[in-house]
Amino acid sequence: MRAKVIGGRHRGKGQKSPPLNL
Repeated sequence: MRAKVIGGRHRGKGQKSPPLNL
């Protein structure tokens, strides 16, 4: 859950899939 929130915030697009790419 934490990784998903961080990823979404990093992208600023509200997407929870990109976090894994980071």
